[in-house]
Order: sequence, then structure tokens, then C-alpha cells
Amino acid sequence: RMLVCMSEDARDHAVLGPRLTGMGPPNSVGLKLMGPTYVFSMWPERRSLPNDEAVHRYVVHNVTHLLLSMSKPALYLGNKKHGWLDEGVAHWFEDKVTEKCTTYCYEEIALQAGAGWKGGKWRPAVRRLVDAGEAATFAALSGKHSDELLFVDHALAFAYVDFLLAERGGAKFRDFLRAVKGGAETRDALPAAFGFTPLSIDAEFQSWVKRTYSPLPPR
Repeated sequence: RMLVCMSEDARDHAVLGPRLTGMGPPNSVGLKLMGPTYVFSMWPERRSLPNDEAVHRYVVHNVTHLLLSMSKPALYLGNKKHGWLDEGVAHWFEDKVTEKCTTYCYEEIALQAGAGWKGGKWRPAVRRLVDAGEAATFAALSGKHSDELLFVDHALAFAYVDFLLAERGGAKFRDFLRAVKGGAETRDALPAAFGFTPLSIDAEFQSWVKRTYSPLPPR
């Protein structure tokens, strides 16, 4: 089971958040407990969450982390060198809210509130990286913990998840997640589920980005 608690102001969250999750600091906008009990506590701090859309994205992103960790076999992937999956899936669902990604969890990227990359509109920026030959390889990206990902890594993680879901579908992506959560190495789980190796996926990913992501910012 999962508990999601949204407090109206910082004082309530400062009391409830640490009590529910056993974590701090109490002045954090959001706190998560990733198992065996799954809890997310937050308050809508207006500098980093200026409107209802931002709050919606923030909740969706963080609840996705909990659901991903809860899914059987239960395991938090972010500290198992699967940060691209942990963050990429959360950003993918966040993007479904307003086609924008603005959430960076405290434990994953400890920067000032409101910081981000390319205004959260990542598809054109990823396309330009690919066109310029500056996108990190999958092999380089897929070995990092969540708290090691840079802003650009978050965007690429989102794009790889977007690519795999679009090209191979949710069922195969589910099988891949189950395999890596069960302890399979990426080099074995990736070809078994998708038919790519960690070395061959780059060319397919980049070709797909060039076909589907416009380099022009959305109007």
C-alpha cells in the first residue's frame, strides 16, 4: 500500500514528512520512503511549484517512483546503477501531464529550487544533441545511479524510455523492468526484451529521435 500526503503549508509538512517517512530535512518540499512502506509527503512550495500544473507534474513524478519501486519484484532501482530507468520512467509519466519535465528529487539532484534544463521541453533539445553528435551513449548513461545523473542525463533517460515504449511497447518494457529488478544485468535483459545490445541501441535510438523529435521548440 502507498500513502501520499499533501500538506497545505510548510509547517504541517515539516511535522508530518519526517514522521511519516523517517527522513529529513523537514524543510524539503517532498520526502519519499521507498520501502517496505511506500510514502510520499509534500507541500506546494510556490517558488519551485508555481501553479497547479507544476504541482500535478511533481506528484505524478514522485508517485511513479513509488509505483516503480513497489512493482514486483519490489526494488528501488535508483541506487542499483539503473538511474536512467528510475528517472526516465518518472519523467515519462510527468511529461504526459503537460509535455514538460520540471521535477528533480532532492536526493537525486541537490540544486536550487526551480533549476532545470531547457525549460523542461526536452524533445527538441535531445534532437539537437543527437544532430550535433553530443548525446551520451547508452552504455555511459545506463551505469549511473539516480543521484549521479546530470540535467542532460535526465533528458536522455526520458528519451530512451520514450523510444523503447514507442518502438517495442509496454509489455516488453514491463518484461525488461522485471528482469533487471530480478537481478539480471542490462547487457542480458536488454537484448532479451528488445533485441538491442547496449552497443547497438545507440544507432536505433538516434535514428528514431531524428524521425520523431523536431529540433524546433514547440509553439
